[in-house]
Amino acid sequence: MDIDQTSQAEGKYWENVISTLQNDGLDFRTREDFVAKDPKYFWEDGDLMKMIMPYPKAFLKSQIKPGMKTLDLGSGSGGNSYLMAKLGADALGVDVQEENIRYLNQELKKEPELKIRFEVNDLNVATFPENQFDLVLSWNSFHHIKNTDHLIQEIQKSLKPDGLFILLEHQHTHSMFRKALGAFFWLLLPTRERFMEKFQLIRGRAHGKSEETLSPAEDSADHDYLDSLKKAFVLEDERAYLGFTGPFIARIRAGKGLKSFLVKMVDGLDRAFIKMRLIKGEQLFLVLRNRK
Repeated sequence: MDIDQTSQAEGKYWENVISTLQNDGLDFRTREDFVAKDPKYFWEDGDLMKMIMPYPKAFLKSQIKPGMKTLDLGSGSGGNSYLMAKLGADALGVDVQEENIRYLNQELKKEPELKIRFEVNDLNVATFPENQFDLVLSWNSFHHIKNTDHLIQEIQKSLKPDGLFILLEHQHTHSMFRKALGAFFWLLLPTRERFMEKFQLIRGRAHGKSEETLSPAEDSADHDYLDSLKKAFVLEDERAYLGFTGPFIARIRAGKGLKSFLVKMVDGLDRAFIKMRLIKGEQLFLVLRNRK
């Protein structure tokens, strides 16, 4: 299929990210428990994810039944597709990363008992068969899609009546209170950076500067795509995580016991502030039911 230049560049960007993680110890077949040697971000640390966001993955596992057909949109390194296949699903992973898809399909020869395959496709223009899937999943991929209206229609069409769409996604928040809380605890807690480096990073973020080069399609989605999803499907569950802790929680460095205590402390405060609606979580988990 034809893939436009932006989507091709997006695929190459994430292939480089995954390659770096592979060099850091990522195993494609056991990636659910992967922990980077020196993680900067929460998604690089499987143990941390289990501590601060256990529900989304636990809910996904609870919904997979042997024989059901699943679709993983923006499957990346393939972790969720493998997870669903190992639970008995007939899993399809779709991504724009051509080299990773080729590698994953080659690796599948080592596990012929799994019903799983990966396909190269651009989700901006992809089409899927009607009434094909019991469950569709998007794990922090939707905000990279410019043509969200098209993708929403395809998800509706391809889901069986009463099928589930599960979404974990960024929710951009820009409140000064959230930023101030994040800066305070980042400066206060023992992290991978020295104090002045923390200060410089915080000041850079306040001026809209990122430590990393953003992917070519980062935040391509329309700003109201979450509202469009809630209108298109029946919302069954909505939960938010990482209100002010996202920038620094994976950077905490201390002895194992102390680190666990510090993570649980700031995560508990984070959850309390979200529950009191003083801040919004930057990670949003939605469970949506097809209206058909």
